[in-house]
Amino acid sequence: MISKLFAFTSRFRKTGLALVFAASALTFASAFMSAHAQSTVLVFDQQEVMGTSKAGKDMDAKLNAIADAMDKELGPEDTRLDTERKAIQQLTVNLTPEQINARADLKTRIEAFRRSAIAQEQKRAKRAQELQETQKKALAAFFTAQQPVLAEIVKEKNATIVLEISRVVWNSDSADITKDFVAKMDAKTPTISVTRVTLPDPPARASAPN
Repeated sequence: MISKLFAFTSRFRKTGLALVFAASALTFASAFMSAHAQSTVLVFDQQEVMGTSKAGKDMDAKLNAIADAMDKELGPEDTRLDTERKAIQQLTVNLTPEQINARADLKTRIEAFRRSAIAQEQKRAKRAQELQETQKKALAAFFTAQQPVLAEIVKEKNATIVLEISRVVWNSDSADITKDFVAKMDAKTPTISVTRVTLPDPPARASAPN
């Protein structure tokens, strides 16, 4: 289940470090505001835009659906392997390694299970990589869709600087355009196209010479 795709910059968690940073940041903020007294500075919360906008929710739902579909594809073989593993354990629980090696049927069955388990793990790894690539493309589409919306707000407010809020020490409520950003995103782009990425199978390994 994919609840959040990106972990954005975390705020300082250690009180001592935060206090030291705050002291120097106030001096920096004062100098910044003086230097940009004639500038219009806006901030927005990217995480909130992605988490509350229709487009962000749509993208997340589609990615979750793709992830669920991948899990369902792997499910039957997972169940078969689990059943086979338990059956082999039941057959060999009272046998020594020598007795198992003396049973050609058991050796063949165990080897077949081992090969199937390896193949399933390789398939699982491929699905995980495909999901990651699908996420990357979906996020790229989301960020592309939000650019004209941001440009529109910048033009409306005659802004010269726009910052992501996680990198801002302090801002006034009037500088925060997040809610306006979400509203305009909802009106302009309520959905995001998400296409499942399918990667080619890795080349088969050559069999070891006898």
